[in-house]
Amino acid sequence: MFENISSSPRRLDHIVMALFGAGSAIAYDVGIRLYISEIVSIAMVVFYYRPGMINAYKNLSKIVFAYVMWMTAIIISDIFNATEVFDFLRNFASPLIGGISLVFVTSIFSRTPSSLLTYLFFVCLFKAVFGEAQYGDAFSDRTLSIATVIEDANYFKVRIDPFLTPGILLAATVFARKNLKSALTLLFFTGVIYLYLDDRSMGIVFLATATVGYYSTKTRMLLKRELFLRAFVSVIFLYATYASYVYYTLQYNVDGHGGKQLTRIDNPYNPTQLLFQGRSEWLVMPDAIAERPFFGWGSWAQDTGGRFNDLLLSRTQEQVIPSESLNYIPSHSLLGSAWVWSGILGFFAVARLLLIIIGMWRELFSAAPKYLPIAIFFYFNVLWDLLFSPPQQVRLAFPILLGLLIVVGERSRQSQPAKSKVKM
Repeated sequence: MFENISSSPRRLDHIVMALFGAGSAIAYDVGIRLYISEIVSIAMVVFYYRPGMINAYKNLSKIVFAYVMWMTAIIISDIFNATEVFDFLRNFASPLIGGISLVFVTSIFSRTPSSLLTYLFFVCLFKAVFGEAQYGDAFSDRTLSIATVIEDANYFKVRIDPFLTPGILLAATVFARKNLKSALTLLFFTGVIYLYLDDRSMGIVFLATATVGYYSTKTRMLLKRELFLRAFVSVIFLYATYASYVYYTLQYNVDGHGGKQLTRIDNPYNPTQLLFQGRSEWLVMPDAIAERPFFGWGSWAQDTGGRFNDLLLSRTQEQVIPSESLNYIPSHSLLGSAWVWSGILGFFAVARLLLIIIGMWRELFSAAPKYLPIAIFFYFNVLWDLLFSPPQQVRLAFPILLGLLIVVGERSRQSQPAKSKVKM
């Protein structure tokens, strides 16, 4: 496929992906925060795109259509709500730039999959030096040390996770070349460590990756009753890990971020309650949607008078923050904010994106063993981001996450018909 593209020097692909990875650590404020990686993708997509490429990749064409649908919803909602141009542009940039970057990344991965490793290496290197541009200057006055991590759990998530995670994924790829189970073991223990350092979301993704990856190493099809039993055992094991985390936090880190959240809920051993405490915006988004279900509240929905924030604070039992300091309706979710900001059409667009990604499940296991841990990790990461991360992730994380999944899926369809190793 795309012989005229694949005839280009692959060395250039690695150079471009090195720039793309390094650029994810550097951003400039031009009204909206623009990353160097996005400038690279916008400049280079002209050279990498070929006519018919989007339609040639089934999942890419579906995702691009969902993005176009989402952009249409943003325009309609913002016209109806008379949203300020600046807020419109900040929101519209997510699917627009995210879509451009996705096409760019997919075109490179389609001919040079190993450029993913170059990307991960330069992300790890530059974020270790410059930090995570997404968080600005947060913790810039702190020293990078174990003592700082122990003192403030958020420091790990903001300063260390951004470069450690791609480094771990890179190491897992190296391990998987010789022994896939050793790579999955690394990811499992990484998940446990992340969980105990209060980086719960990424810890959960690592644990889910290791668990699913382990079953993919089976060489025969699993009967339904075997699969059910293994899934049941896995759930019990993962819950035991969660319960251990809760016990440890309440006993030894009750004053930390996670400890404070656990003490505010009725039953800290109920993971659902902790999820809604950590992603508490889901407790008030239904109220905002019910008030304006069709056209939403417009981009960066204004919380006039702070009433939704007051409602959120009352439901989470957090210490009350002055309403005037909270200007936006709480919506820390791509799926939820699409409806809150852009109405029911925005929700259908992102829900369509979610269904497309769910449909990629079987295709994951056609990935080469060395890429399998990363493919599974990306799959769970993008699902988490859709439900519990802000819309900006479409620009920042989705191009890489979805780019690899799209290429893996396309190669699966082009190969001889084969079922995944794990029958679901």
